Amino acid sequence: MIDYTTPVGIIRNYIQDTDEDNPEFGDDQLQSFYDIRCEDLPLAIKDALQTLTIKYNKVSGDMYRIDTIEYQEGKSKAALFNSLLNQLDKQIEMGQAPGQSVSAHTYGIYKEEIQENNDRIREGELVEPRHYDREADTIKINTSYGPFYGA
Repeated sequence: MIDYTTPVGIIRNYIQDTDEDNPEFGDDQLQSFYDIRCEDLPLAIKDALQTLTIKYNKVSGDMYRIDTIEYQEGKSKAALFNSLLNQLDKQIEMGQAPGQSVSAHTYGIYKEEIQENNDRIREGELVEPRHYDREADTIKINTSYGPFYGA
């Protein structure tokens, strides 16, 4: 049974490796992609897709024979994984890839402010910071929306 709440399950779901009887990758392989990429889910998915693209490009066009049936492996699987890879690249660029967080906070300090603060410090004045490290983590709750808000 595939657990889709784990990183391995999320990777498996995204690359559509959901056939439990005949998986493309073992759990150890998918976990290694995740570990190698320092638990960065989009990059782990990208590595898995690149591996599948290489695998199916390598065998594309080969002839196979099963008993009396002959068939030629087409490039459709390689093209599918390549299109998923291109789609993931676009999502990563836009910050919309699975597991990617887009909650960056940027604080700017201007050169003039730094010089002014350094001058004030040299004169013996204590300059307090204008913001605090955990300021962005503060949740401001307005309880006027109902008794269960924020419960």
